[in-house]
Amino acid sequence: MKTVIFSFITIFGICNITLSQWVLQSPIPTSETLYDACFINNYTGWIAGDNGKVFVTFDGGLNWEDRSLDSITSSIPCIMFVDENNGWFGTSTADIFYTPDGGLTWLHQGKIFDHIVFDIFFIDNLKGWAVGSNSKIMNTIDGGVNWTLQPSSVVYALKTIFFINQDTGWCAGYNGEYHYTLNGGNTWNKGSLGAIASYNCIYFSDYYNGWIVGENGKVKYSNDGGNCWTTQYPNIIEDLNSVSFADHLNGWAVGNNGFIIYTNNSGDDWIQQSNPISSDFLNVQFINQTTGWAVGQFGQIINTEDGGENWLALTKGSIEYLQSIFSLNNNIAWAAGYNGTILKTIDAGEKWTIQNNIGNEILHDIYFADEMNGWTIGNNGTILFTQNGGTDWNIQACNSINDLYTIYFINPSTAWICGSMGEILKSTDGGFNWISQNSGVTKDLNSICFTNPNQGFICGEEGLILYTNDAGLNWEQQECPTYSSLNDIFFLNDSVGWIVGNNGKLLFTHNSGDFWDLKILPITSSLKSIYFFNDYNGWIAGYDGKIFYTPDIGLNWYSQPINTSNNLMDIYFCDHNSGWVVGELGNIFYTDNGGIVGFNQLKQKEELAILTMPNPFHNKAIIQIYSKQACEFEIRIYNQSGNILHEQMIKISNNDVQKIIWNPSTDNCSGLIFITIRGCNQSLIKKMIYIK
Repeated sequence: MKTVIFSFITIFGICNITLSQWVLQSPIPTSETLYDACFINNYTGWIAGDNGKVFVTFDGGLNWEDRSLDSITSSIPCIMFVDENNGWFGTSTADIFYTPDGGLTWLHQGKIFDHIVFDIFFIDNLKGWAVGSNSKIMNTIDGGVNWTLQPSSVVYALKTIFFINQDTGWCAGYNGEYHYTLNGGNTWNKGSLGAIASYNCIYFSDYYNGWIVGENGKVKYSNDGGNCWTTQYPNIIEDLNSVSFADHLNGWAVGNNGFIIYTNNSGDDWIQQSNPISSDFLNVQFINQTTGWAVGQFGQIINTEDGGENWLALTKGSIEYLQSIFSLNNNIAWAAGYNGTILKTIDAGEKWTIQNNIGNEILHDIYFADEMNGWTIGNNGTILFTQNGGTDWNIQACNSINDLYTIYFINPSTAWICGSMGEILKSTDGGFNWISQNSGVTKDLNSICFTNPNQGFICGEEGLILYTNDAGLNWEQQECPTYSSLNDIFFLNDSVGWIVGNNGKLLFTHNSGDFWDLKILPITSSLKSIYFFNDYNGWIAGYDGKIFYTPDIGLNWYSQPINTSNNLMDIYFCDHNSGWVVGELGNIFYTDNGGIVGFNQLKQKEELAILTMPNPFHNKAIIQIYSKQACEFEIRIYNQSGNILHEQMIKISNNDVQKIIWNPSTDNCSGLIFITIRGCNQSLIKKMIYIK
């Protein structure tokens, strides 16, 4: 028998996959900050913001379609459309992109600055201008195919540019920078605003009447085409970020901390308008005297149909920080978090509704025994209980003022809670009454897990691990190889368990914690949650949008990309396919395939790809091989000792897939299986788990 010595056999590894199968369910359409909006009529508009987000609506903002470009992760400060097809956006990395089809496809037109493109303005599908952070004014006369620098005496960065026709335009920016042109930018004249300040937005309703808004509530007005400017006084000190007028009388400006001001007399008087949002607004646009939109921080979108007398929030879902997720099945789930927020879905997350709650404490964990009976716990000794699926919540007394972090039921009657300052509580009557247990420590206890009614484990700050074998009457410390804070613990059975913690720490034991082996993922982000659905399939979630997946009891952890850089706090699966992860800014993501990238997506990105299923496998393994180029490949299957179990040659045509079904011999032992493919100067290795 031929034997090969593998240098690539490892006990622990990590691989990267570049495409996501996690779908955002809340908030919709996004929690990313939105910088700009462009509506061409009452129904059709686009919004753009952080992380390369672009969305389009065809019903005035009630529903949004994602038109983001996968390769863009930079911020998009500006977007503009001249009709339903032709549009452009500029990025924080100085790139300009163009679409000829409403955002279905985006074409890169080049990098026109050294840094940020703050604003773009087109008067038709050919003529446009752009300004940015490097004090330049760029112009195109061919729809952005070519951009040329226009001469000017600009010194400071320009934030805003506006044209009323192909000849007449204005721009403004930092330190009172203000310029205007009467010939399409062939020459730019320096003007004065009378005050040194940073200005964020300029708007002209016609050739004569214009407004500029900026820091500390500054509003400047001109009635002579921008030659002279007077100061208007809206009586606020908040930065104003955007201004829009429906005509020369009726206008709106928006700013930080949810401020919206309105005038019906060209700005002689400004009146504050109430709205449901308190975060910063960064852009406002009105298309007539009644219909307008504003966008800003945390993906907030609001709309009015009556000139701002009433503003309606269009963003669906909560933006409160979510700490915990729990599901009974692939339809029913609950999430809990800051300010007493509790959300529920009964349709696999198609809609998340805010449940009634009492108080505004941070809620750290939530658990349901069935569709009716559930608990959520939080700061200052908060324990809430529901008997009707969360419609109503009632306070349960526990005689604790400490923050409570995790609740764990080992059976319908027996449960434990752990929290700050070494707090441990136990219930033996289904959670109706709670008694204190002595942990022997005063450190924060972040997570608790029991493998049977007697054996339990706790992890906490500064590498603390506690163990009990008498149902919590006595707790003893276990040796830990790290001083990093430990955030979550999960045991597969009485012996095999995992802990995740700060700085990418991952601990593993196969002997009930007698020895904890330290694994360090190649990241520095904090890992906040770990969950195994069965003995093989597990997931980890953490800060900076990190998700890892193992199909082989943790022998290998695969990075699962997710379209967010927000902190992820908790992950939960109700079967090996259906799972949720929650976190910062109310983010709820869902997967119906375990978060695993599909083969069709791999084909879009890779020259050569292998997909195996199931993994682990028992009777047979299905191996699919994709090649972008036509080639004859040698396929070999090895065991972990390097013995060849199977080999064959296959031919694959251009951009085609071949499938191999391998039935292992009954003589083969359980363990790691390695699949190698070689040909045309290409090679790949894939690992599988064989269970006899």
